[in-house]
Amino acid sequence: MVIHFNKKIEKSLSSKEEIKKNYTKFYKKIVIRLSELSYAKNLASIPTMKKPARKHKLSGDLKEYWSVDISPNYRLLFKPYYSNVQDESKITEIQIEKIIDDHK
Repeated sequence: MVIHFNKKIEKSLSSKEEIKKNYTKFYKKIVIRLSELSYAKNLASIPTMKKPARKHKLSGDLKEYWSVDISPNYRLLFKPYYSNVQDESKITEIQIEKIIDDHK
């Protein structure tokens, strides 16, 4: 898939060095998740099982977002780049929005 970044997070995820500097604790897992997302043909090809990525659609205030696990608490949040596409097999571009601890 093609990955775009929200302007607020773009610099911190622009290279392995920036990821390591900004997210030292989760550096390897973020790099792996970004690689998995970039090599996937579409969103449907990202696994929904518990390990490793556990892709899932969010609900409530975050209903327009999807996420993949980075750690037990932290998630990489993204949404389809073209908001009118709903079918996972047709989502081939995403925009990374943020990394959050959704258990706070």
